[in-house]
Amino acid sequence: MTRILLINTNLAAHFSHRRLVGQLVTGRGHEFIVAVPRASDEDHARAEEDGLTWRETDIPPGLANPMVVMNTIKQLVALIRETRPDVINVVGMKSAALLGLAAPFAPIRSVVFNVAGLGDMWIHDDLKTRVVRQLALTSIRRLMKGPRRTFIFENPTDVGIFQELGLARPEQCVQTVGSGVQLHRFDPTPQPEGDEPAVVLPCRINWAKGVGEFVEAARLLKQRGVKGRMCLVGSTAATNPRAISQAQVEAWVAEGVIEWWGHRTDMPEVYRSASVICLPSYREGLSKVLQEAAASARPVVTTDVPGCRDAVVAGETAFVVPPKDATSLADALQRLLESRELREKMGQAGRELAEAQFDVQHIASFQVDAMERLAAS
Repeated sequence: MTRILLINTNLAAHFSHRRLVGQLVTGRGHEFIVAVPRASDEDHARAEEDGLTWRETDIPPGLANPMVVMNTIKQLVALIRETRPDVINVVGMKSAALLGLAAPFAPIRSVVFNVAGLGDMWIHDDLKTRVVRQLALTSIRRLMKGPRRTFIFENPTDVGIFQELGLARPEQCVQTVGSGVQLHRFDPTPQPEGDEPAVVLPCRINWAKGVGEFVEAARLLKQRGVKGRMCLVGSTAATNPRAISQAQVEAWVAEGVIEWWGHRTDMPEVYRSASVICLPSYREGLSKVLQEAAASARPVVTTDVPGCRDAVVAGETAFVVPPKDATSLADALQRLLESRELREKMGQAGRELAEAQFDVQHIASFQVDAMERLAAS
């Protein structure tokens, strides 16, 4: 039996993006331990249902507080010494950086690092971000330089960056198309009826998702007299320093330019209610929102950035516009809002793309196979 330790920033992210990986691990007779911060009762119940061992670990919202980081390192070292995992599956830059800081003090045999996008470290370039980025890269370089180390990337841009920086050797790198979609759950449905199609942006509500440009595009479309509803779906995250406040979102709603549907867990129903999915993000790993939109047969407007352009076929399943460009965003949305025929055509192409590339069963099996190969080496 192989013992696998997953380190992630939260249990909800595991269930939204990698639940099938955990189910396959336990289904193949392996032990799966999940190290995450305190989870909701609902997620804890899911962990028990899936046969996971959940261990609370205080992974901080950032890497800037040395005392908090030191506490997390101590927890990770104690957990690794206690469980002696055959493989550690670390998800995301922050988790990998923390594991790298713990590595000199813990018996780490094998590591699979899911590079689920580079996030704020590559989007922003202020002094604090540069310092944290350098710390993270130094730590990751130390963690991944040894034998039995595998990177799983989600887009080719990130592969190139890691190789150029000397963080990853070509033979260590594999690539998937994100975390995949349950195609039977996100089933294609006809375009909603009505003369005011809904454009939906589902995201964590922070500036890096392009929410500001979405709101400005909504203003432009309103000025042009284009019929449509601009709808924001998601919750504000108080722990994210770049989050948009609830007061700001409510001010936009009061202005009459957007609707805010709040946090939703019934995402298939959200896509059924939408006519167009919009994600004007500044950067992604490989967007799960865009994969789900394709599976749901919904046309997309997104940005020409890593992790967004890689999840669509420009001109066929989506319109791809420059990042941080509200006018181009509004122009592309207007084309779709004014043509049901175009929405249907691009949505059908999206479903075909999802069936060909985004099936979660294939992607999860690929990831578990990678962990089993490392454990056996």
